[in-house]
Amino acid sequence: MVQPERAYREARPLDGVAGARLAAVARRPPQHRGALIGALLLSIGVSLAASYGVAARGRERIRKANEIYTRIVRQTDDIEAKLAHGDPELAVQMWFRLRDSVQGLQRGDPSNPGLRLIAADAYMTLGRFASFRYSNSLVDPDAALESYRRAVDLFDPAQTQSALYRSSTPRIYATDVMIEKGRAFESFREVARVLPAIELMRRIDPPASQWPQLADFGSYYDMISDRLGANMQWLPAAHQSRDWYGELAALHPYRATDTIALHLYEQSMAKAGEAAGTVLIRFQLGRLQHQTGKKEEGIRTLRQTLQAMLTTGEGATPDRIARTYSRIAQALEQDGDLAEAVRYLDKAVETIGEPQNPYLREVLGEALVSRGRVLARSARPSDALASAKRGIQLLSDNAIRGAAPALALDLAAQRLLTVEPAQLRDPDRALRFAQQAVEQTAGEMAPYLVTLAVAESAAGRETEARLTAARALDA
Repeated sequence: MVQPERAYREARPLDGVAGARLAAVARRPPQHRGALIGALLLSIGVSLAASYGVAARGRERIRKANEIYTRIVRQTDDIEAKLAHGDPELAVQMWFRLRDSVQGLQRGDPSNPGLRLIAADAYMTLGRFASFRYSNSLVDPDAALESYRRAVDLFDPAQTQSALYRSSTPRIYATDVMIEKGRAFESFREVARVLPAIELMRRIDPPASQWPQLADFGSYYDMISDRLGANMQWLPAAHQSRDWYGELAALHPYRATDTIALHLYEQSMAKAGEAAGTVLIRFQLGRLQHQTGKKEEGIRTLRQTLQAMLTTGEGATPDRIARTYSRIAQALEQDGDLAEAVRYLDKAVETIGEPQNPYLREVLGEALVSRGRVLARSARPSDALASAKRGIQLLSDNAIRGAAPALALDLAAQRLLTVEPAQLRDPDRALRFAQQAVEQTAGEMAPYLVTLAVAESAAGRETEARLTAARALDA
């Protein structure tokens, strides 16, 4: 039915109730038409005013919602700064105030699709800052899952294939949080449901093949590789003779998802050209190129990433700069250029400084442990010991803090098993951390089971190690 205000704007005939009234007027005797036309015009005028009033109120709500969302985006920068500089309590207070603002976005007009999308994006942002393993966050998985659930509900009321695609980001991010809640199998089941919808839409929906979307899809596969143990370091060389370890090491369950992620990152960069906003994609591309055996390409891409961050400031957070330095150093170490590797690791350590935030302490701890290993290989034992000792302490402190995620526990266990100089290794402490990581994830994460098996073996518990390795293979 053509609405009155639309018919007026487009000079089209009215239909429905208003059209019927006008037809009735045309059939009336001439002497009555004036009064009837006046009454009809008054009726249409009231209807138009009411319709325009509703539309105006809707536009005003959208405008206010956009203002709130803009404020949320700006204040999340403040939250990140508070987290980075050791003021988590104030960050938590700010987060809950923002959540209250988001909950008020839809009040008065819950069916407005524009408001739904703005609110969904806002909940996505809140979820990332509640719990996100790759950056500063409140380390509150319950708050993150609730935020992602609300985002999914707003994006995805129809539960169709296309709606599943539109809600893929909060779904995938929620699956990462599920692991820390001991729901890893549920997490992988949800991933198995979402990824086919993404692949289908990528083939049939042109916007789903734009470079930002391709990069997002690549990051999903990249996250899965991480969950499958792509970045894990398990046993020092002395323990690799264990037959069960050989079985585990030969699996490489992440190779397929690594290859897909690399392809999607390459497609994204090819389409993006010189567009702004590609520094983080370039970093992920370089890391995966190096990780999958394309060493020279990876180093070249990582150097380009570092140069872009240092000259333009795009994506130049301390953790990203430090991680880029560390990745280049890792490649230099593998090529035998130990002096240059130490120089890059020095820059990584200098970039982080003295952080209070757990995530930045983790980045610093990793850089210091790597630096200790390279210094040990460079025949600088005292410097190596000091660097690695400080790095191990930072990673261990992260593991013993309240509400430490399983990822932090597992990482600390790995480094306590493999750190150089070897005199810093502590199998018993590694075993405690590995047990806690497995308990927290309900024994559903195979890589954490592998760490536990290695820790049991290093602690002299070979029978338990074999049983745990069998569990890992089953998982």
